[in-house]
Amino acid sequence: MSKKLFFLFLFSLPLFSCFAQGGESEILNWISHNKITGSKLTETDTVTMQINTRSGDDDAGIDIPYTKKDKLSIGDAWIEDMQGNIVRKLNKNEIKDRSAISGFSLYEDNFVKSFQLKHNVYPYKIVFSYQIIYSDFWWLFLWRPRYGKQQNINQFKFTVDVPKNYPIKYRQKATGEPQINDGKASVQYIWTGSYKALKKETQADVSGKLPEIKVLPLTFKYGEKGSWENWASFGDWVALLNRGMDVLPPSEKQKIDKLLAGVTEKKEKTRILYKYLQDYTRYVDVKIDVGGMKTYPASYVCDNKYGDCKALSNYMKSMLAYAGIPAYYTLISAGGRNEDIDESFPYQAFNHVIVTVPLENDTLFLECTSKNIPFGYLGTATQNRNAFMIIPGGGSRFIHTPALTDEEVLCERTIRINEINNAEIEMTCRGSDYEDMINIYRETELMDKYVRTDLLSDISSNIYKWGLSASANGKPEITLKATGKLQNPIKKYGNNLALPNFSFDLPTFETPEKRTQNVKIFFPVFRKDSIYYKLNNSSITRLPDPVDIQTEQGYYRINYKLTEDNTLLITKELLIEPGIRTIEEYTDFYNFITNIRSIEKKNIYLEIN
Repeated sequence: MSKKLFFLFLFSLPLFSCFAQGGESEILNWISHNKITGSKLTETDTVTMQINTRSGDDDAGIDIPYTKKDKLSIGDAWIEDMQGNIVRKLNKNEIKDRSAISGFSLYEDNFVKSFQLKHNVYPYKIVFSYQIIYSDFWWLFLWRPRYGKQQNINQFKFTVDVPKNYPIKYRQKATGEPQINDGKASVQYIWTGSYKALKKETQADVSGKLPEIKVLPLTFKYGEKGSWENWASFGDWVALLNRGMDVLPPSEKQKIDKLLAGVTEKKEKTRILYKYLQDYTRYVDVKIDVGGMKTYPASYVCDNKYGDCKALSNYMKSMLAYAGIPAYYTLISAGGRNEDIDESFPYQAFNHVIVTVPLENDTLFLECTSKNIPFGYLGTATQNRNAFMIIPGGGSRFIHTPALTDEEVLCERTIRINEINNAEIEMTCRGSDYEDMINIYRETELMDKYVRTDLLSDISSNIYKWGLSASANGKPEITLKATGKLQNPIKKYGNNLALPNFSFDLPTFETPEKRTQNVKIFFPVFRKDSIYYKLNNSSITRLPDPVDIQTEQGYYRINYKLTEDNTLLITKELLIEPGIRTIEEYTDFYNFITNIRSIEKKNIYLEIN
């Protein structure tokens, strides 16, 4: 269980917690003993948990993950009251065993043993123990609490017990050094301490604040023999594990020859093969044996037309190799948090695979799991971070993916409202908004719901026509055009007209006195609006003053212009710069965002005769 608490692998074991998410509970004591005996690793855990309120009952549902190769046994488990009296013991027939099939997996070798120990008198305690014997492993102990899980650990004791002359490496953060007991036959490394759960905060940068412990064997056998001695040795192990998986069947080679007939330029060849990948394959997560790291063969994808990120990337790399274009299987940590990789301590820090194609004057990065994104587009989940390019023979190395620019995340809206309150909306999305849109645009019902409920959320409206169109030049952008009727958008109050602002959607941040963690903005936020109001016969005597807020955090501008045909044009522009805002800088950042939110929430007032 401790291993699964540390990493969330999209291409490895799914993350399950023995301590379910949510609710008001705390771990009173957690003892984990991890011992090497011969070629096996035995993990024995005993946990005492306290459920404080009814809302904490979710944590009384215990899930313990394992794989088909592991031997898992559940020990004694019971409920006790606050006086230490045993209320009920767990019956063995209450333990359920199920496949840990995830919603996007075809099949897996991962399983879960689960049980529940609930009581109706609060608070109460749950005590349980279990043992897992691993025959294949490449770690000895990995622990990092899940950020956002509001569960304290009052006391823990984590022990790694290895034979003499069994080389290991370890590193811990935000927790104390281990006590090392050097015995005659073995060496014990013991970490003790407690953990107060970090409060979940908006866009928090928790790097350096979450405790973690990583203990690895210097050499291991997991599918193939490998070493954690350095990053190059890790890369060689990945290459060895996937050796021979790039063989294409003759029929596939014939298809490639036909596709590339007459094409000489490498980038164009790559583009054609990438389009072929998108058109004829789909992403399905597959986890079998050492499926967390080992790819399925290219022939498997040829036959089945599906694969996970490893298999599809390997397939793409194999096609490029056949076409004479060098390309590299590249490990990367995908997702919104984009935490730094400790390059001084080799470990499995990745959850995704892409393909890197170095060309003479360019380097292409290919995301092989999406059928919709344009050629060469990585996106918000993998931009601006270190990735590990696998080059056999000790050549594996870190590279850095390009950061998204302001223009690459720009989302623009043009809203035109005529005299009878009909509205025409045109919205071009890039960056994360583009990615969200292409994920749902084929789902007509979801897209329709978005258009009717979220497109103009500031005002009651009836959107009766809409359509989507991709960029004609293959850029990562999508345009939504919609037509609708607004319900009384312009209201008159004496000598004033009040118009809706169609506000930008901004997150709510904690007040400075409540904020405890740095803010991290992973990529720019860039918005532009042009709003046209065709006014009736109202004579405008005074427009609102323009707004121009310029700070180190970014900028926000509003300008107003009355055209000759009595149309009011409102132009708005917002840019939030990426990067970290420390606690010392947080007040300025908070004031910047709060000021914008306050302006955006207000109607626009015009003075009339």
